[in-house]
This record gives sequence, C-alpha cells and structure tokens, in this order.
Amino acid sequence: MLVVQDIDASRLSTDEPTAMELAAASNEEVSVNPATLEAKREEVKRVWGLMVQKRYVISVAPLGRAVCVGNEAEFDENAAHWPIELQNGGGSGEDAAVAEPHTKRSRREGNVATASDVLWRVDFERFHADFRRRACADVVDQKFGASAKAVMEVMFEHTCADRVGALGEEALISAAEIHRRLRLRETSSSSSIDFGKLQQQLDLLCRDRVGIITRICEPKNGDGGQFAAHPSRIIGFLQRHTMHSILEDRYGGSDGGAHAARIYHVLERHRHLEQPQIAELSMIPQKDTRICLYRMLQDRLVSFQEVPRRVDHNPGATFFLWTVNARAVRLSLLDQLYKTMFNLYTRRRHEEQNGKELTEQRSESAPEGAEKAKLEQYACRLDRLDQALFRLDQVILLFNSFR
Repeated sequence: MLVVQDIDASRLSTDEPTAMELAAASNEEVSVNPATLEAKREEVKRVWGLMVQKRYVISVAPLGRAVCVGNEAEFDENAAHWPIELQNGGGSGEDAAVAEPHTKRSRREGNVATASDVLWRVDFERFHADFRRRACADVVDQKFGASAKAVMEVMFEHTCADRVGALGEEALISAAEIHRRLRLRETSSSSSIDFGKLQQQLDLLCRDRVGIITRICEPKNGDGGQFAAHPSRIIGFLQRHTMHSILEDRYGGSDGGAHAARIYHVLERHRHLEQPQIAELSMIPQKDTRICLYRMLQDRLVSFQEVPRRVDHNPGATFFLWTVNARAVRLSLLDQLYKTMFNLYTRRRHEEQNGKELTEQRSESAPEGAEKAKLEQYACRLDRLDQALFRLDQVILLFNSFR
C-alpha cells in the first residue's frame, strides 16, 4: 500500500554490512575498507534524514526531561537529528558520551535532554494519514480516472505537514494553485491537464454524490475559485461500500445477502422505522424482512426500541422501532474481524507445523514427483492464508484507524 517516497531502501539491502551493523560488531575483528564504511554511514544518515523530515520517525525524551530536538524543525545536517550511534564517527553511545564536552554532560545530568538522551519511535499516525490519503485517491481514480486522482493528491498534500493525525477537512486551495502544483509534479497523468480541463475535472468532482470536494468561493482574479476536499466523506463511502459487501457475504444465499444490505442501508438513512415500513422502503416481503431483521439482531448489527402507548406495555399497543447504532455496529464488526484474524493466524501456524517435514526435505535435496506436488500444495495454502490476512488487515484498518 504505502511506499515511502524518496527513500531508496534497496540501496541499503546489499551483502555488505551497514554502518549500524559495523558499529554494533565492536567485539569482532573485521577488516573494512574505510571508504566503504564512510559511504555506508552517509547513506544511512541520508535515509534517516528523509525519515525524520517526513516524520515517519519522531523523537521522544525520557520522563522528566524536556526534549531539545524539535519534531517541527526542518531537517538540518548540522542539527542534533541523528541517533548517537551515527554521530562522532559512528561510535557507541558510551563512547560519544565520553567525547562530549563537560558542558553538554552537565546539561544531560539536568532536566534537559540532549541528543544522546533522545529516543526515537515510529510515528504510526503519520503512516495512517498516508494510508487514508492513498485510499481516498484510489477511490477517485476508480471513479474518475488518473487525472482526477492527480488533482486529489495535490489537494491532499496541501497542508498535509500540519494535519498528520486527525482525519479533518483540508484547507482551501484555488484552482490556479492546483494547476501550478500539477505542473511542478511533472507526472505523465497530470502534465497533460491544462487549466480549462482542470476546471472541468473540479466541476465533475463537485457534482459527485459522495461530496468529494466543494466549491467554497466563486472564481475571481483568474484563480478559478476556491475548493475544499472532504476525505472524511470518501472514507464514509468506502466504509458503507465495504459494509455492503460484508453483509452480502455473511447472509448470502437466496438473496439473503442483498436483503440484509438493503435493510441496513434503509435503517442507516431513516434511523428509526417499524418493520412494515422497512419492508416497504426496502421492497422486501414482510416474512423475509422479519427473518433478516432477527438474524441481524442476533449478530448485533441492528437493535430495536420499544415505545409503549399504554402504561401496561401491551405488545399490541407498542411501537417497535428498529435502528442502527453506528458505533455499536463498528465495535461488533471489529470484534468479529479480530476473531477471524486470530483463526487465520492459528490455521497458518498449524499449516507451518504440518509442513515442517516438507521444508526440511527440500533443504536436503530437490523434491521430485509426489513430494514436489505436496510442496506446491503447501505453498499454495500458505499463500492463500497470507492473502486473506492481508485483505482482512485492510478492512480492519478502514474501520479502526480511518475515522
């Protein structure tokens, strides 16, 4: 899904040891070319600098100390952005601490954290924000094509450095500014978009029923108008579409899946309805509606509320209003998804244990005949389980983190 741009990890995946590995192997006598070591160290520092600059990793200070390295500061080769292992020639933390001046050592003993005290961690919210933007751009690509996707990517990148965590609304951006940024990107999908075609794309996105973007200000001074993107609406559309597929799969057979999905969307739109109203709006027979509602009630996807017209709560004088609680449905769905993931991991572990003999025989000699067929079946089963886990992880990410 996410590819960290501008960070070429393949350049680090060589047979030669990295600078960090060489620094860690202090007890082993290894003959290393100083030029190779320095080149590796510079490459690691370059990649680390890009990760800090894009905020895929952030600095944290020990408890009770204030951090001196600001996450918001722009990356500077001379700033204290490096882990202590990358400073002072790649030595260990203790060696670097000995080489520090007395003043820096005294600062570290106080309440201010220096570069050697700062710890680093992965910023998962940054990754989630990138996943959200990629998912929204893919939806636009499927509905309107690559040129509209390029427009949405530019709008999502606008002020993305200031809005990493929450899935809020993007800031206003003019059509002229979008066109300028598209020309700077110089991609094959966006270089052919002239200003007139860009305005047509923006009008098309504004008219979409999902509400992908809205026009805030009319054109003036040749700017083409001001627009705002709404990623939360795109995520809502994705969640509804995924929920429809889940209901169809779970209650499939004899149109049960289609009936369940239709009833769910009717309740989601009208909030509180009686059973005859649900049957009428969803165009499903009364008997099938009743059966489907109680099956969904058993799975905690719908609920009902009693509204009595008399004090004695006589069922004949009571309204039974069916409804959908979005938060309860999301939690129930996540609970079932996590159970499914646990079952898949358990099955994969079982397959690995049963296939140990096959893999050991493969390491000893090349398989032939029946053994080769068994090995291929074993690899196919593991591949299918991995694909199911990957798709399940995407659904969990959509309902758990894309909020």
